[in-house]
Amino acid sequence: QGDWSSDVCSSDLDHLSGGRLEIGTGIGGPQELARLNISMDEARAISVEAADILDQSLETGVVSYRGKHFNYDKLRLVPRPAQTPHPPKWTTIVSADSARKSARRRSKICTGFNPTEQINGLFDAYRAEAAACGFRVGPDHLALRRRVVVARTDAEANELTDRKSTRLNSSHLVIS
Repeated sequence: QGDWSSDVCSSDLDHLSGGRLEIGTGIGGPQELARLNISMDEARAISVEAADILDQSLETGVVSYRGKHFNYDKLRLVPRPAQTPHPPKWTTIVSADSARKSARRRSKICTGFNPTEQINGLFDAYRAEAAACGFRVGPDHLALRRRVVVARTDAEANELTDRKSTRLNSSHLVIS
């Protein structure tokens, strides 16, 4: 049960890229999950198991795991990644809780589409948890995604932004 191909491919890609691979994970957005007929709670549960498997495979090279969604017995990661101890990990976060979990996993984080004050709080929670875990983080551990709309006029940019924001149910920023 479960799909082991992502770990195998990531290890191969690390070699093919000359050790430049960075691994990114995220649960997915409501629109993506709706297309798959998966609830956010189920997606979170799958994501937790997948992160455990990814971390175990990168740390030890062998995965033995029993969960609701995945089951493996001594699955080996061959070849081992080119980077030691392993390629950097990135996790998309949306809450202080997910920021703290990412710090405990020693993963870099990426977030976006929220007000700056909320993002500052997420980054602060991540940095505090990382410090508590003895994980040294700096600016290269934080990434921010923003949606940018370019149009001929402010009015056109605002209209395009409003249509997109309504469809995606997210905040927006117009730069004029």
